Amino acid sequence: MVAAVVLWGSSAGLAKLLFQRDYTPLIITQTRPLFAFLILALWFAWRDRRVFRVERADVPRFVAVGVVGIAMTNFCYYYTVSEASVASAILIQYTAPALVMLYMVLVRREEQGSSIKVGALLLALLGCSLAVKGEGASLALPGWSIVTGPASAVFFSVMIVGSKRLLARYSQWTVMTYLFGIASIFWLILRPPWVVVAEGYKLYDWSVFLVFSLVSVLVPYSFFAYSLRRLEASAVGIVGTLEPIVAIVAAWAIVGETISPTQMFGAGLILAAVLVLQLRGSGAEIPEEHA
Repeated sequence: MVAAVVLWGSSAGLAKLLFQRDYTPLIITQTRPLFAFLILALWFAWRDRRVFRVERADVPRFVAVGVVGIAMTNFCYYYTVSEASVASAILIQYTAPALVMLYMVLVRREEQGSSIKVGALLLALLGCSLAVKGEGASLALPGWSIVTGPASAVFFSVMIVGSKRLLARYSQWTVMTYLFGIASIFWLILRPPWVVVAEGYKLYDWSVFLVFSLVSVLVPYSFFAYSLRRLEASAVGIVGTLEPIVAIVAAWAIVGETISPTQMFGAGLILAAVLVLQLRGSGAEIPEEHA
């Protein structure tokens, strides 16, 4: 899960760089799942077609998680990044662990609440806020980002919970292939291929989209799915709050932004929250033969 967070956090800064080079959030959002799906579909069509077998009754759930959890989460998050800032987008999206915990403990009753877990969540949220805001920086949400920011948190929660339920029945490769495929179809309906082609992207642009898809979707979601099969959904969300630390370090390394003492303290709180979870042993590991 930490590996997934490192890639997701780094890709936020890369996305901001792409937006500064006149790539739109729409083309980034559309090509991320598309390339990931094509790679998985071609590979398993050749190697193991059993990956494509799903129960008809589960198709609506795949569609819901693919459209809401993948397509809309990505769009709302990257739109917020483009209109506001990486800091604002990350801070708002990572209120999702609180939503996940409340849902899994109080609504679904599939997880047990505990003072340790609640304490870890509060530490993570406080650390996330301090790490992102630094020395009293304000977080502005101009225009439609005031809608897409909170929406990304809700949709991200749907992705965590929905993926968790699907992974209880299917392999991570089946889940990933279908979710990326459904998200791709959703965007192709809204923006058909001829519309994208008419925008005049060159071979270099498509290579950029391919690489970004690998580092921001295919590889990190593989790690994410592997972790989600073995950890409680709320624990995965809390570990995900490490992403602001990664984004801050990436900004420091790439564009020379400074890291304040407050941000360092916030990063320490997030690390403490993850350590508490690890010592608590919040795993929900499934037998390896079903992995």
